Amino acid sequence: EGVSRGTDKVAFRPHTTRVSEK
Repeated sequence: EGVSRGTDKVAFRPHTTRVSEK
């Protein structure tokens, strides 16, 4: 998960968007 914790996960991981926004 940490590897694709950028925008790859945001596509199907709304809660991950906060992490990439940081």
